[in-house]
Amino acid sequence: MKKKSLLLQVIFLLFNLILMAQSPQQLNYQAVVRNAAGTPLSNGTLVGLQFQIHDSTATGTVIYRESSQATTNQFGLITYAIGTNASLAAIQWGVGQKWLQVLIDPTGGTNYVDMGTTQLLSVPYALFAANSAPGAQGPTGLQGIQGATGPQGVTGHNGTNGVTGATGPIGNTGPAAVGATGPAGNTGATGPQGVTGNNGANGAIGATGAPGNTGAAGVGATGPAGNTGATGPQGVTGNDGATGLTGNTGPAGVGTTGPTGATGTFGGPAGGDLTGSYPNPTLITTGVTPGTYGDSNQVAQLTVDANGRVTSAGNVNINMGGGIPVGGIILWSGSIANIPSSWHICDGTNGTPNLQDNFVIGAGNSYAVNTTGGAANHSHTTPPLIVPGLTFSGSTNAAGSANETQYAAINGCCGNECSTPGHSHSYSGTTGTGSIAANSTGVASSLPPYYALAYIMRIN
Repeated sequence: MKKKSLLLQVIFLLFNLILMAQSPQQLNYQAVVRNAAGTPLSNGTLVGLQFQIHDSTATGTVIYRESSQATTNQFGLITYAIGTNASLAAIQWGVGQKWLQVLIDPTGGTNYVDMGTTQLLSVPYALFAANSAPGAQGPTGLQGIQGATGPQGVTGHNGTNGVTGATGPIGNTGPAAVGATGPAGNTGATGPQGVTGNNGANGAIGATGAPGNTGAAGVGATGPAGNTGATGPQGVTGNDGATGLTGNTGPAGVGTTGPTGATGTFGGPAGGDLTGSYPNPTLITTGVTPGTYGDSNQVAQLTVDANGRVTSAGNVNINMGGGIPVGGIILWSGSIANIPSSWHICDGTNGTPNLQDNFVIGAGNSYAVNTTGGAANHSHTTPPLIVPGLTFSGSTNAAGSANETQYAAINGCCGNECSTPGHSHSYSGTTGTGSIAANSTGVASSLPPYYALAYIMRIN
């Protein structure tokens, strides 16, 4: 059975987990089964079912298979608990994705039709969470990158110099006699420490460094012989390091499944393109006459509304002649075997004139419509060259023209006059009875250069 022959409308009205202390773990499954016309199967129809669970992908390894049957109610609804005829306990729900494939035979047998595969999401995974230990703690995120060191604070001012101590007493002068130089007198005691100078002014706050680790504290330079300058201000705190990767989510807590809600009713008036009432509505007709439209001489003409429905249908004649009426004749350059339908070669059949091996001449004045005439060949006859009893006369000229030669041919030459120019003769006479008889040239073609095309006439 092809999938197109069965319309299965699957409505996941309830797909939850049943956890019971003394019974197998199960998954509830409900669907409405319809026939090819869209009508739910009648109450009490036995339907064959098969469920397969694939590991990792929709086409992955089948890790669970269960075949069974279910009976439709008055709405065509079937209800089945997956796990009734096989155990779900061996499925490793915590490893990889799981996909549910549903196959169905509306006749109650095992000639199943594949109705599709969908991924199992959160609810079925409570089967895994029911007895599993908490997930491992995710690893600590990586330490953020250390920020750049802030700039050195400005050096503080030097402290004020202390007061110079008093000079010690001068030693006694030695005797005047020159002798060995007496030992140097003892060095006078060091004067008291001068008063401590005031603290130098605080150095100016350094410019804010780029985000990074805390900059080193700016230390003012120690003034000479004075107190240490005040500590420079604290550098700007660097930005926090990037957040570490999130650890795997621990298993979902197990909650008690609430009771199944009451099954809703399925009915009410139909709308849109349907009439009647659910669950057995019918399509609204558009008034178009059923049948086949279009043929070799007509093309179907349809009107479609905004909803894609055909609201009218009819036939329109195909204008094969480009506007030429029945009886119109045109020249055809194609093969005789490919003359279009509704046309016929002009060979004297099917009401056509026989124009094969004929030229066409315009009618209406000297020629009437449909008259024929002419011939493929013709001949010529020449008249006699000399007409008996013809009187002639003339004279030659002094220059010795062709007339002299004609005179000599008729009357003969006298001495050397025929070859000597510069004189003339007069002549006259009547032709005799002798002549060259008329002559026929024979049969000749009347055709000029030509290119042959076929005449075809529109006959319907």
